[in-house]
Amino acid sequence: MEVKKVHGKNDILIFLLKAALENPDGIVKDILFLLVDKNTLESIIKELKYKNSVYQEKVYWKIRTSYSSSYRSVVTELLKTLDFRSKSLSKPRRTLAIRFFEASRGTLCFS
Repeated sequence: MEVKKVHGKNDILIFLLKAALENPDGIVKDILFLLVDKNTLESIIKELKYKNSVYQEKVYWKIRTSYSSSYRSVVTELLKTLDFRSKSLSKPRRTLAIRFFEASRGTLCFS
C-alpha cells in the first residue's frame, strides 16, 4: 500500500467539521453525533486552527534562526573577499557603501 502525504489536511478537516456542525441533520445527526458530540467537534476545530498557526510560527522562527546563526557568517566572509568597484562614483549612496565595506574589511560583523 502506498501512502501519500496530503497537504492542507488540517484545513480540509476544519472545513468538513464546520460543514457537519452547520448542517447537523441527516447522516451527521444520525451517525456522527452518536460517535462524537458537538462540543468535541468544536474543540477539534479550535485545536486544528491553533496547531496550524503554531506550526507557521515555528517554521518562521526556524528559518530566522538558521539565517542568523549560519548564513549570516557566510555572507560576512563573502563580503570580506569581494573587491568593491564602481565606474560611476557620482552616486553618493553607492560611494558611501563601497567606502563603508572597504573601511570595515576585517572587522565586518553582521551578527
